[in-house]
Amino acid sequence: MTLHAYFDGSGKENDHPIVTVGGYLADDLVCRAIEADWVAATEGKTFHLADFDGEARKLGSASWSERKRAKFLKKLCAVVNRNGVTIISASVDVSEYRQFVSSAVYPKLFGPPYSMVAYLSLQISERMLLKTGKFRERLVYVFEKGEREHEVRQAIADYESRYPKNNSLRSLDFLPKHTTYCSRVTSLPGQCKALYLQH
Repeated sequence: MTLHAYFDGSGKENDHPIVTVGGYLADDLVCRAIEADWVAATEGKTFHLADFDGEARKLGSASWSERKRAKFLKKLCAVVNRNGVTIISASVDVSEYRQFVSSAVYPKLFGPPYSMVAYLSLQISERMLLKTGKFRERLVYVFEKGEREHEVRQAIADYESRYPKNNSLRSLDFLPKHTTYCSRVTSLPGQCKALYLQH
């Protein structure tokens, strides 16, 4: 059974007090059901909370009441939060993290806040695979193509240096922001995938 772990990032260290990477882990059948329900709920439009609640409101929610917007968000949450799904999330308080790093003996080992939460998300995913007996499955991490790519690459490189036995089982790719499902990633049957999904 193919496994998928979808991630999305929130917050920028220079603009926000908290940086988060969150997502979910599920098997292929559950992920396909999530995708179908998500597309139906959004009518195939790209959902991003900043657009939904901001001036752009690409889903046409500008005229919606607060109650209707809240109901819609609850519906999207229920699409993901279902049986067979493990929710994964890691956050860091930027000011606390900077204070910690500034007092560290080797501060460069820790990297920016986003690198840390990306690394923690990888660790949580690996832990889930270990606990479910799928640690030796092939795993493709796919993140959003963009400005943080170098940070994610560094987090993956750090992971590989700590766990060299898994190097042949793990790979990394970056896809555009609008990518919404891992079927667009070419892989071998039975291969796990972890996507940084911009819904």
